[in-house]
Amino acid sequence: SRLELSLPVIYSQRIEGWLSKALQLPGSLSMFQVQVPEGATPGQTLQLQAPSGMMLQVAVPANVAPGQTFMVQDPTAVVPNAVGASAGGIMMADPLKLTAQVDGGPDDLDFEQYVPLQEMRFDVTNYIESGCGLLWCPCFGWTTATLILNDQEVFYRKKNLCNSSVQRRPYAQVGSVDKFQVGGCCYSFSSDFAPVTFDDKGNPQGGISPGCGCSEEMVSQIVKELQGRKEKRGSIAQVRKLEFMVDKVLRLAKQVPIYIDSLGLRYVPRDPPQFDNPKPVFETQTFDVANICEKLNCIGKELVLGPEEASLTMNKCFGIQSFTTKREYAELGNVERKKVCFICATVNSDLTPEALMPGCGCQKGTVARIAQTMRDRMGDRGDVGQIRRQERMIKLLQEVDYQVPNFLQEIGVEYPPSQETMKAMYKHDEAPNIPLLKNQGVNGSNFAIEQVETKNYDITDKCDATCTLLCTCCTSGWTTKSMELQADNVIIKENNNFDDAIMTMPYAQMDSVDFNKSCCCCYEVNGESPGWGCEAAKVTELSAELQERKVKRGTIAQCKQLEALQSTAVDLDCATHATLLKQGLQYPPPQETITKVYGTMPKVLTLNPASPHIDAAKAFDTKVYNVQNTIEMACCICCYPRKTLYLEPEEAYIKTENFCSLNNSRIPYGKLGAVEVEQSCCCCWELPDIASPGPGFGCSKTLVDEIATELQNRKVQRGNIAQFKMQENILNELLKTNVKMDVLLDQKRIKFPPAQELMAKVFG
Repeated sequence: SRLELSLPVIYSQRIEGWLSKALQLPGSLSMFQVQVPEGATPGQTLQLQAPSGMMLQVAVPANVAPGQTFMVQDPTAVVPNAVGASAGGIMMADPLKLTAQVDGGPDDLDFEQYVPLQEMRFDVTNYIESGCGLLWCPCFGWTTATLILNDQEVFYRKKNLCNSSVQRRPYAQVGSVDKFQVGGCCYSFSSDFAPVTFDDKGNPQGGISPGCGCSEEMVSQIVKELQGRKEKRGSIAQVRKLEFMVDKVLRLAKQVPIYIDSLGLRYVPRDPPQFDNPKPVFETQTFDVANICEKLNCIGKELVLGPEEASLTMNKCFGIQSFTTKREYAELGNVERKKVCFICATVNSDLTPEALMPGCGCQKGTVARIAQTMRDRMGDRGDVGQIRRQERMIKLLQEVDYQVPNFLQEIGVEYPPSQETMKAMYKHDEAPNIPLLKNQGVNGSNFAIEQVETKNYDITDKCDATCTLLCTCCTSGWTTKSMELQADNVIIKENNNFDDAIMTMPYAQMDSVDFNKSCCCCYEVNGESPGWGCEAAKVTELSAELQERKVKRGTIAQCKQLEALQSTAVDLDCATHATLLKQGLQYPPPQETITKVYGTMPKVLTLNPASPHIDAAKAFDTKVYNVQNTIEMACCICCYPRKTLYLEPEEAYIKTENFCSLNNSRIPYGKLGAVEVEQSCCCCWELPDIASPGPGFGCSKTLVDEIATELQNRKVQRGNIAQFKMQENILNELLKTNVKMDVLLDQKRIKFPPAQELMAKVFG
């Protein structure tokens, strides 16, 4: 099979007056070296002329300093014996495409080199809104709004003389980025940092509308940029990268046992690897989800469930007005199928705040199919799918890591290597601490894939069920509610004669576990209050179970798994490099070996060998802050309210209590969303959802800034951004290790992929 994927567009910045140094490698017409000029920085674009005469624009790779060189492919050069060559043995490469054959080399799929995204700034001030605000209250002054897109996050800042607010969100948490047109000439866009709501007539309200509202070109540019960066830095990019990484680990799981066999040793597996790698292919499905009342008002709704994301398009007045909202499956939240009034059925998700009830409301089959399709795709393309892919890589690398010492001992490789060997391997880069990597890796004593048992709870709220029974004159029957805690999801079912609802939510998408106590004896967790509301023991048990599963099967587990994979990937790369040196082989391999093994230069050999992200993740200590507002406490002195923020290594824990009530909320840093500092009335500072109103008398700017900085650092290095960076590092190490193993196998005259006879001999 063949894959053809578009390479990322590189932001252009012409370097005037500089001529690149391009040296064509012997034996290859497709690759040439480029020397980085003085003053150039990573991500900056250089304009140069390839040996073929074609003008190119290439970005300076990360960690390549001025004066150093890196490899560039000449898109129009003739490449003999290249993968995907035509019948005449010649392939002409499209300058914007990379075509490769599956299992044809260490980077046989599209491997996108990490290049920092260029920072972009947009003035999104709404002149009409700011002008009206100035007229209404001149002391506020002119309100400005700025949108800043950097490499990993989007910033949205609003400010005037008295108030200011800043939101920062990773691209994986931006949500749906949608463009809206109202009244023929007014344009706006929305996302989770500036959401749009709809009024009773279906007209959009909110969002961001720059200028006088007619800036269609700017709105289109911002939407295009945000959507493009979501694809490069969001959950879709993470899933695709993980799929690529699984392929590389599978390749390594074949290479190591075959090399052991080539040394005359018998491969004895501790956990035999499974090489089947099924990849579900999701077809696009389209559903008409407009109900009969909407159709009578000339409103149409179309739900499109694509391979990577779900989208909902609403058309008004026969298409004169059209609104589309999109969400990746990792951002759909909970998907709930609900029966209403005996015969009507709806489906809810974070795609839209309103429930979808197609047709006359009786299309239960369509609703059930929509809900199940969403859940299936969430399970594969969302956070649950990411965890499952990571766990598969861990299982494979545990076997590889267990087998590598066998050939190291047989060849006589000293491992960990001596200082001299490490210096020869890493030259000017800092050498890794091998014992520490071993301890932190997939076979380390501090790491294990944690599973959970399925449990069921009756969480019927008897107070609510009694009220429903009385209000319906007993026609509804008794309402029952149950919670099933599965391996990766929590399922809540509610049933009576009128309603039948099923809500499914992955633990990885659970924002927080909230334990509440009120009126001295009433308890609930995440809005569920079983029994008559006083079952403290059951609520405490439910809270503990949800918290444990959120930690073991959610974003915290994702981050810990990637840390272990990163440590093992660096360790394996070091071990194979030491083996190369012991066998008298070079890395990077000479051009003769590259041509023999691959035909053309593997992309990984054109990059800087160092990991693209230093300190992608970081461990944190616990910090405690008193965030109680003094004025609020004075007003309720009889209850003695107290609010404390605990910044734990993996979560933010907010404890709010007084004499009568208690509220505990635990939020993983990966689910924090925007860390937003707001200023009001010139001198009051607060953190919404964390410390609102602000601590002390509300004027503790230094404390609020310190908390915001701590939260932001932890969100970056324990959340989506850290996961993305660690994936980049792991992939870089795996690709290098694949090449080194190919060189070792080539010394034994073994070609890859191996023959079926050899596979049968080694693996049985």
